[in-house]
Amino acid sequence: WAELGLVAAPQLLSRIGQALQDASDADPEMREAMCLAAEHVGRTCLVWPGASCGGDAGVQPDQGDVLSRASPDVADMWTDQGDAAFSKIISDCSDSASDESESLKGPRGIVRLIPRPRLLAVLPGCGGLIGTLLWASCLILGAMRCLYRASQAERWVWLARSNLSRNVTSLIMCMFSARLLTYIPLILSISKLAHSDAFDSALHAELDLDSGEELRSFMRSTLIVFIMILVPVMTAQILRVQGGPEMCLVSFVWHFIHLVSCAAFMIVWKLSMLRIDRLRDRIRLMSADISGGWPRITREYQALVDFVDEMWRGSHFSSVVVLIYAIDVVLLAFIIAVAKADTVFFVQEAWLWILVHSASLCVGLYCWAQVHSRCASRTYPKQSLLSLAARHLGRVPRRDVIDHLCFLEVVNGLPCGVFVS
Repeated sequence: WAELGLVAAPQLLSRIGQALQDASDADPEMREAMCLAAEHVGRTCLVWPGASCGGDAGVQPDQGDVLSRASPDVADMWTDQGDAAFSKIISDCSDSASDESESLKGPRGIVRLIPRPRLLAVLPGCGGLIGTLLWASCLILGAMRCLYRASQAERWVWLARSNLSRNVTSLIMCMFSARLLTYIPLILSISKLAHSDAFDSALHAELDLDSGEELRSFMRSTLIVFIMILVPVMTAQILRVQGGPEMCLVSFVWHFIHLVSCAAFMIVWKLSMLRIDRLRDRIRLMSADISGGWPRITREYQALVDFVDEMWRGSHFSSVVVLIYAIDVVLLAFIIAVAKADTVFFVQEAWLWILVHSASLCVGLYCWAQVHSRCASRTYPKQSLLSLAARHLGRVPRRDVIDHLCFLEVVNGLPCGVFVS
């Protein structure tokens, strides 16, 4: 019986090891557990030769006692297959570690979304410290120029054609300079987000999954839509306003920064939604016959909440966006009030600006609401994490009831959404 066990054990262990290897390829947590198990075996196991069993003492095990009762062929087969399995696990762990180190030392994750990485040097917030300081300096100079002209009672050409008083036009120029200054914290937050390790690792991990192509196609389509909207709007404003080279340059910078900020907004939003959708699919397809899965889903949801909070509030990106939205609301109210005094000014110049920024405000708030709705909405048509998990009430095995209720309580008590610091 001992010899029979030694003969059958290598094949059985080989099949079990192959099944674990296949499972670890699709599950990062399983891969980490396999690496820890392999390191533990290498330190303490008495079966495979060459493994130290005495910790720091480095005492080698004596295999004569283990395989003394087996035939030489069986012992050789056991040793050869054990060495092969152990070497495969160790090589897989070292390969995964080397891949992680290469990904950390390689290009940033955002580079993989841009067809020409050299464009990062000119994008606001993505070109490093020098590029960020250059954009911030240009915005400060532009705001100071507007304030100086307002203090000297000078007016832009398109304001001079209106029937507004000098005090009103000076106030409009001051508000315009304040709007330019709000782009400085926006660029700084984009720079912090683009160069953060959390964003880089999340983007790398997402692009390596099957959903990576979905993220690429989504960002490609989003950029095309933004360009098709902002370029005609910028051209129409320049042709209508006719404010000279100074106004053309300011309009170009304004819309270019707006394009980059919208792209950064959509990248972070799509990363959050992809993670939420994967967890929703797991809960939707979860079978009642499989037990023991709810604690892991609870941990994944907690990690999801931390990720969304780090991307939005931790980088101060949500706070800056809220500041810009607040200033836009004030400007919209002021321009609509001014339109009562000068209808021609509103019809010719202001209506296009109001339309674009109102649409941007509504779309941004809707995207933020979707993050929370996908997680904690109580209505079943939304197919949120909470409603899908509630459908399992009465279906889970008795031993999983407490874990299932704990998940529902965590979703209710730990909401996932975009917060402002």
